[in-house]
Amino acid sequence: MFRNYLLVIALCGATCAVHAQELFALSGALKGKHHSERTFTGQIDYQQRLGESIAFSGGSINEGHLSGHHRDGATAQIWARTDALDRRLTLAAGIGPYVYFDTVPAANADGSHDDHGVGVVASLAATWHFSGPWSMHLRVNHIATDHSVDTTSLCASSGLIRTRRSGARQARGCSAPWQVDPQHVPLRRLVRCANRVPTTTRPLLRMERRSFERRRCTHATA
Repeated sequence: MFRNYLLVIALCGATCAVHAQELFALSGALKGKHHSERTFTGQIDYQQRLGESIAFSGGSINEGHLSGHHRDGATAQIWARTDALDRRLTLAAGIGPYVYFDTVPAANADGSHDDHGVGVVASLAATWHFSGPWSMHLRVNHIATDHSVDTTSLCASSGLIRTRRSGARQARGCSAPWQVDPQHVPLRRLVRCANRVPTTTRPLLRMERRSFERRRCTHATA
């Protein structure tokens, strides 16, 4: 059921390209602090970038089936981020509260009891951005609680859809490749077309730009 939920959310995120927002559908392995066995884990995380180095996220975590614990919950985190390698790699560290609901064994008619509480989740993440709207995301979560089990998990997303970030495009010079006269109609059309052509043809566009500039200077001095 949870895997189907992950798939639906991921497909919805693929169709909703919104500025400076990312949606992660993560899965991986989890281990409890005092448990020898490992179990699966899954996470849905929506992230909103608030600036060049700060982001906010909210989502849900399913912590699988440890012995005596079937726990899941909701989390909100504040992130510190930095970009490297021409903004292809993003490194981030986040922390925030974790509101959980844990099904534990109990001596009652149902044989179980729903426990709940608040803990803290701390995360480290790395994201590699490919050309186009795809990226790969790797994350380590550590969840600490006062009255439940502490867990550490490693999650990844394969084929993650992400939205384009205007900051990255401006840093690479894609949003405004040249400083041109806004009243010059041919140049405005040339700028609008610059982002829709392959990189290998951009030298030709630069030659056209120089030709337009020479003609404009000729008319201005005449």
